[in-house]
Amino acid sequence: MQRETGYFNVLADFGFKRTFMNKEILMAFLNAFLEPMVPRIVDIEYRPTEQLGATDQEKRIIDDIVCTDKTGRRFIVEMQRARQGFFLDRIFVYASAAIAGQAKRGDRVYRVDPVYCFCILDFEPEVLKGSDQFFHFFQFTDPESGITLPQEALCFLVLTRFSKKLQGPEEWERLSEREKWAYALKHSTEFGDPEFSHVTGIFAELKKICRLSKLNDMEILEYKKSVLDYEDVKDAVRCSYEDGEKDGVKKGMEKGRETGREEGREEGILAVAKNLKFVGVPAATIAEATGLSMKQVEAL
Repeated sequence: MQRETGYFNVLADFGFKRTFMNKEILMAFLNAFLEPMVPRIVDIEYRPTEQLGATDQEKRIIDDIVCTDKTGRRFIVEMQRARQGFFLDRIFVYASAAIAGQAKRGDRVYRVDPVYCFCILDFEPEVLKGSDQFFHFFQFTDPESGITLPQEALCFLVLTRFSKKLQGPEEWERLSEREKWAYALKHSTEFGDPEFSHVTGIFAELKKICRLSKLNDMEILEYKKSVLDYEDVKDAVRCSYEDGEKDGVKKGMEKGRETGREEGREEGILAVAKNLKFVGVPAATIAEATGLSMKQVEAL
């Protein structure tokens, strides 16, 4: 049980939705991380995943999974496998769009059901650096009175921060519910192995989905391609940022350290965009991930 595996793997692309489109698995997952901050979810209904802006000029937003419970609370679940520029800003846009979309045209009485944006991450966001926690839950809270506004929450499950390894089946039982989910998602390929035959309950259902033997030939090809594409893009992103920032710092030394870093970030973003375009990532996705305009992306 000590071998390392790539994050998500089976959950990558088609497998992610296959897993969380199972209502029981999704509810168990959300409850494990959101209780006691959020009252228990007892039932959910899946919603269309595309949110449109108010005008044709506004950016179209597509979430991975959106569902609501019986009380109207909306849950957005997204898997993010590679670091992106302005990641936190994009998540705020996602959550805000879900809130704004509840307003009825011409209705002057506003009632907003809470929106929870849950991100499963294969990288450590800049804003969370320095923390040793693998799960974070953010809401608007007054630090003096402790009063919390419940309308919006951002949740981050950072799998790169979860480092526990199992030496035997008995160690699985000693994990907390959150740790079991983090382990199962991070080690999804091995989680389907016979050595995990002892898992019960909802994790037994998750184990079935994690077994590659359940995939047909076409799905196995798609799975392998998604892993290779992911590794290629991740390497390109990492190298481009490193090369761009180094070059920018060198050029900017005469203007000062801060100026050089800023130039490095800008050149790194352009280099990332070029590499993503080279490996076939759609221009709209590149623009959203880097903050560049469509015109800038098309000109690369």
